Amino acid sequence: MPGDVTRLRGTSGRLHEREYFVCTVREVELLQAVGEPSSDNALSEGPPKLVWDLEWPCGLTASLQLDQLTQRLTGYLDRSEVAHVFRHLEIEPEDLWLLEQELPAKYAAQSAGDDRSFELWQQEGNDSNVIVKGGLTEGDASCWRDELERGGHAKRHWVQCTKPPGPGAGAGGDTEVRQQLIDRLAKPPQ
Repeated sequence: MPGDVTRLRGTSGRLHEREYFVCTVREVELLQAVGEPSSDNALSEGPPKLVWDLEWPCGLTASLQLDQLTQRLTGYLDRSEVAHVFRHLEIEPEDLWLLEQELPAKYAAQSAGDDRSFELWQQEGNDSNVIVKGGLTEGDASCWRDELERGGHAKRHWVQCTKPPGPGAGAGGDTEVRQQLIDRLAKPPQ
């Protein structure tokens, strides 16, 4: 997993204003998931903290700060995709505090524009399609699809928006949906 992530040389101050979660994790699990920290505060006052400033191939950026005494991890994200971060980390958080649940007004202000109307679909062998996961952002859904493809998953996956196009939307639409319609029309009736 550490090879799949880019270590950043520090995040912008704006990202540190976007705290989305706090949880308990074991330091050793975090080290196994993302490797050595970007920095620590060993020579400063206050509780010892390890910091990871990371960007995954899907573009998700996070600053993770672990208080070594309490084993509390605070996550500052560029998008409100907490589940997406934990999927990348491959760790199970304990005692999870979510901004979305605890301070909904602040969450709404921070995550304005995060459209969660995307679904990840899978084509089954019997010409039926099933939703793998819904309520995702486009970035999270696309990342999940790419992970399945890289993992050699034999079934076809695609991302679909559940929102109807707004007024003035052109005929372009979702290319995956358009391709599905073309594929269906090309099949002879049974």
